[in-house]
Amino acid sequence: NACLVLGAEPLNDKLWKAGSMIGMGAHGIFPGAWANTSLGTIKKVPLSPDQSFKAEVTIDAVKGLLTLKVGKTEVVMQTPKDLDKIRYYGIYAKGTKTRFSPVTIK
Repeated sequence: NACLVLGAEPLNDKLWKAGSMIGMGAHGIFPGAWANTSLGTIKKVPLSPDQSFKAEVTIDAVKGLLTLKVGKTEVVMQTPKDLDKIRYYGIYAKGTKTRFSPVTIK
């Protein structure tokens, strides 16, 4: 379970998570705490605990869309209307041991 987190404030409940949920067998985007995965957009895919992923997260501020691309899987979710700026981003691991490569911003 590894995600990129982003939002206006560095508070778990205020951050959007975009990434892979190994136990759920899915890639997805969801708001706030892990318990909110059902409020997000999730795409089921076959995953292995030892698998490596290259994820690309794109934000379209004009359309208000957050897009996650992992391999051939693409997940898109509408961002909240009050999210005017991304002031914080980071990495998030839940109940797992994982490695992240450096985050690149274009």
